[in-house]
Amino acid sequence: MFVHKGTYFGKDLIVAWGPQSAQDVAPFLDQAPVVMLWQCPASLARELDHWVFRRMPFRTPLIDLSPDEDQLWQKLEPKSCRYEIRKAQKADCAISLNEKGDAARLLINNSIRRLRYRAELGESEWQALLPAHDIFLCRWQTIPMAAHVILRDHPRRARLLLSGGEDRNNERFRAIVGPCNRLLHWHELRHYKAEGFGTYDFGGCDLDKKSPHYSNSQFKLSFGGVVAEEPVLYLAKNPALRAFLRARSAAQSALRKVPWPEAWLEAVRTRPKLTSLFR
Repeated sequence: MFVHKGTYFGKDLIVAWGPQSAQDVAPFLDQAPVVMLWQCPASLARELDHWVFRRMPFRTPLIDLSPDEDQLWQKLEPKSCRYEIRKAQKADCAISLNEKGDAARLLINNSIRRLRYRAELGESEWQALLPAHDIFLCRWQTIPMAAHVILRDHPRRARLLLSGGEDRNNERFRAIVGPCNRLLHWHELRHYKAEGFGTYDFGGCDLDKKSPHYSNSQFKLSFGGVVAEEPVLYLAKNPALRAFLRARSAAQSALRKVPWPEAWLEAVRTRPKLTSLFR
């Protein structure tokens, strides 16, 4: 279980990824007024319901890494996945892990700048990721094409946390970006299987066909994973604080349902203090 500290509307916050039991969580409730649990098993979520002031649904494709490599390969979709990986393998591609330098961060920030889904990664935030994460980078003809940040929770799970790629609108890279990204995921599956991890987690998906993220979800599902429902929970032990934050969460929910202009929402997404109002 990966744990780090932060703040939630001015209150100290402990964030824990993938807790497995109430015994894992109990100490955190004494250490901070607010606790956030990423991808909490459904059975544990029910057990912790008394402390919850906010619950967010979360679905993610999981790959079981226990089968042998040939079996993992056969689970990949033949045309959209295996063909593209072979294409990248025949090209001049090279993959590195945890190399020094800023190439991966620059690639991820360029993607964030294009898609405008969060604030860019500053140097301090990037450095904070490094101790408990792996940084994979795929280059084509020495040019960075795809980068992934993977959260390690050995031996249980390796989880995709951040990713970025070269711009597909660039004619020079259009045909190779997708294959490089798929090759990088396949490399990670093999890497974490060899390291003794049980599961590879694609870091979330949206199954709503009307969602702008649906095509990315189809990409992830082409690797043969099974979608799991693992909610995100916000907890507070103090009854008065929990009631206050529950009311604030309800107000946020109402705010998110307002049909704000898309141009305004895009501007908000890149400003962390404003974005928190809509999370």
